[in-house]
Amino acid sequence: MKKFMLFYSVFFLSLPGFSQNIPYPVVPDWESSPEGHVATGLGLADINGDGWKDIIVANGNDIHRQHLVVYYNRGDGSFNPVPDWESQDIDYHGQLAVSDLNADGWPDVAVSVYIGPEGFSSPGKLKIYFNNQGVLEDEPSFVSYDYYTFSCAMGDADGDGDLDIATTGGEPYQSLDDYGKIFYNNNGTFSNLPQWTSSFKFSSLDVDFG
Repeated sequence: MKKFMLFYSVFFLSLPGFSQNIPYPVVPDWESSPEGHVATGLGLADINGDGWKDIIVANGNDIHRQHLVVYYNRGDGSFNPVPDWESQDIDYHGQLAVSDLNADGWPDVAVSVYIGPEGFSSPGKLKIYFNNQGVLEDEPSFVSYDYYTFSCAMGDADGDGDLDIATTGGEPYQSLDDYGKIFYNNNGTFSNLPQWTSSFKFSSLDVDFG
């Protein structure tokens, strides 16, 4: 059984100027219950609008189709050991990204799915769970066309003031290469086809905006 664990301390590398006698914790301050989830991606955002950051976790890194889950902050920095919300759909989830995509003031969640329901022989996709005034939709209302992708990131790629979504190409476990892609945001809506595609295929674990 797998557990998700959270350490509240910030860990620093042993760099000049940092004391090596700082008492780091050796046990986590909080652990999830052994749900069988194997986390791939994690985000922190105030999903339910109570002023406290919640934990959003994309599961599926054990090559099993699993749920996206949210652990709500109980208002004192602590969390329930079991998820307070989980998606109805299951997938082989990769990394996730969290921010307000449709300018309604609520953080939405985009998730890369690295392979499809048939396993490595079928490509994955990009999904978006929009936040409906404090609750994520049970199933994603946006699903892209099928392709291999492990990670996604949000940023304003076209300079129009809203957040677009960039995704990695490929599935690194078995080097199933694919193209990197960008899906442009059109006033909170997205086409299931990308507006930009890289000129070559590759496999990558992460993507970010500079």
